[in-house]
Amino acid sequence: MAIVALPARGSDIAPIFDVSSRILLVNLHDNGDTKRMDLYVHKLSTADRIYALSKAGVTTLICSCISADSHKMLKTLGIQAIWGISGPIEDVISAFVSNHLEESAFCVLPHKNYHFQCYKHAWVV
Repeated sequence: MAIVALPARGSDIAPIFDVSSRILLVNLHDNGDTKRMDLYVHKLSTADRIYALSKAGVTTLICSCISADSHKMLKTLGIQAIWGISGPIEDVISAFVSNHLEESAFCVLPHKNYHFQCYKHAWVV
Protein backbone atom coordinates (compact mmCIF):
# COMPACT_ATOMS: atom_id res chain seq x y z
CA MET A 1 0.00 0.00 0.00
CA ALA A 2 1.25 3.50 -0.85
CA ILE A 3 -0.14 6.96 -0.34
CA VAL A 4 0.66 9.30 -3.21
CA ALA A 5 0.24 13.08 -3.01
CA LEU A 6 -0.37 15.20 -6.11
CA PRO A 7 -0.71 19.00 -5.97
CA ALA A 8 -3.84 19.72 -8.00
CA ARG A 9 -5.23 22.58 -10.03
CA GLY A 10 -8.54 21.50 -11.46
CA SER A 11 -8.02 18.04 -12.94
CA ASP A 12 -4.31 18.60 -13.69
CA ILE A 13 -1.06 18.55 -11.73
CA ALA A 14 -0.53 22.06 -10.29
CA PRO A 15 2.50 23.89 -11.69
CA ILE A 16 4.27 24.51 -8.33
CA PHE A 17 3.94 22.35 -5.20
CA ASP A 18 4.99 25.09 -2.77
CA VAL A 19 2.11 27.43 -3.66
CA SER A 20 -0.62 24.94 -4.57
CA SER A 21 -3.82 25.27 -2.57
CA ARG A 22 -5.05 21.68 -2.91
CA ILE A 23 -3.24 18.36 -2.70
CA LEU A 24 -4.92 15.14 -3.74
CA LEU A 25 -4.01 12.15 -1.58
CA VAL A 26 -4.44 8.81 -3.30
CA ASN A 27 -4.24 5.66 -1.20
CA LEU A 28 -3.18 2.85 -3.56
CA HIS A 29 -3.92 -0.62 -2.25
CA ASP A 30 -2.17 -3.74 -3.47
CA ASN A 31 -5.42 -5.08 -4.94
CA GLY A 32 -5.79 -2.01 -7.17
CA ASP A 33 -8.43 -0.21 -5.12
CA THR A 34 -7.89 3.45 -4.34
CA LYS A 35 -9.20 5.90 -1.80
CA ARG A 36 -8.92 9.62 -2.40
CA MET A 37 -8.95 12.67 -0.18
CA ASP A 38 -8.41 16.35 -0.90
CA LEU A 39 -6.11 18.18 1.46
CA TYR A 40 -6.64 21.97 1.35
CA VAL A 41 -3.35 23.63 2.27
CA HIS A 42 -3.70 27.23 1.07
CA LYS A 43 -3.41 28.59 4.64
CA LEU A 44 -0.43 26.43 5.58
CA SER A 45 3.22 27.35 5.29
CA THR A 46 5.32 25.16 3.05
CA ALA A 47 6.83 23.43 6.07
CA ASP A 48 3.40 22.81 7.58
CA ARG A 49 2.04 21.34 4.35
CA ILE A 50 5.00 18.96 4.18
CA TYR A 51 4.44 17.90 7.80
CA ALA A 52 0.75 17.35 6.97
CA LEU A 53 1.81 15.01 4.15
CA SER A 54 4.10 13.13 6.53
CA LYS A 55 1.36 12.87 9.17
CA ALA A 56 -1.03 11.51 6.52
CA GLY A 57 1.45 8.74 5.73
CA VAL A 58 2.37 9.96 2.25
CA THR A 59 5.16 7.89 0.71
CA THR A 60 5.47 9.68 -2.66
CA LEU A 61 4.85 13.21 -3.93
CA ILE A 62 4.38 13.62 -7.68
CA CYS A 63 4.67 17.22 -8.83
CA SER A 64 5.75 19.52 -11.59
CA CYS A 65 7.97 22.03 -9.80
CA ILE A 66 9.18 22.13 -6.18
CA SER A 67 11.59 24.34 -4.27
CA ALA A 68 14.96 22.92 -3.35
CA ASP A 69 14.19 23.47 0.37
CA SER A 70 10.89 21.57 0.12
CA HIS A 71 12.61 18.76 -1.76
CA LYS A 72 15.21 18.44 1.01
CA MET A 73 12.53 18.51 3.71
CA LEU A 74 10.53 15.75 1.99
CA LYS A 75 13.65 13.63 1.65
CA THR A 76 14.46 14.13 5.34
CA LEU A 77 10.96 12.90 6.26
CA GLY A 78 11.29 9.84 4.00
CA ILE A 79 8.89 11.03 1.29
CA GLN A 80 10.03 10.35 -2.25
CA ALA A 81 9.57 13.36 -4.55
CA ILE A 82 9.05 12.67 -8.24
CA TRP A 83 9.22 16.08 -9.91
CA GLY A 84 9.13 17.37 -13.43
CA ILE A 85 5.77 15.68 -14.06
CA SER A 86 2.79 17.42 -15.64
CA GLY A 87 -0.57 16.44 -17.08
CA PRO A 88 -4.04 15.24 -16.17
CA ILE A 89 -4.07 13.75 -12.67
CA GLU A 90 -5.93 10.58 -13.68
CA ASP A 91 -3.41 9.88 -16.46
CA VAL A 92 -0.49 10.53 -14.11
CA ILE A 93 -1.90 8.16 -11.46
CA SER A 94 -2.45 5.44 -14.09
CA ALA A 95 1.09 5.93 -15.40
CA PHE A 96 2.51 5.79 -11.86
CA VAL A 97 0.66 2.57 -11.03
CA SER A 98 1.84 0.95 -14.29
CA ASN A 99 5.45 2.21 -13.89
CA HIS A 100 5.25 4.42 -16.99
CA LEU A 101 5.34 7.80 -15.25
CA GLU A 102 8.64 8.96 -16.66
CA GLU A 103 7.53 8.65 -20.27
CA SER A 104 7.98 11.87 -22.20
CA ALA A 105 4.22 12.54 -22.27
CA PHE A 106 4.33 13.53 -18.58
CA CYS A 107 7.79 15.09 -18.28
CA VAL A 108 8.01 18.88 -18.10
CA LEU A 109 11.65 19.02 -19.20
CA PRO A 110 13.74 16.47 -21.09
CA HIS A 111 16.57 16.53 -18.52
CA LYS A 112 15.35 16.21 -14.94
CA ASN A 113 18.56 17.44 -13.25
CA TYR A 114 18.04 20.96 -14.57
CA HIS A 115 17.81 23.75 -11.99
CA PHE A 116 16.45 27.23 -12.72
CA GLN A 117 15.53 30.41 -10.88
CA CYS A 118 11.85 31.07 -10.30
CA TYR A 119 10.35 33.80 -8.09
CA LYS A 120 13.84 34.57 -6.71
CA HIS A 121 14.11 31.09 -5.17
CA ALA A 122 15.93 27.99 -6.28
CA TRP A 123 13.41 25.57 -7.74
CA VAL A 124 13.97 22.00 -8.75
CA VAL A 125 12.57 20.95 -12.11
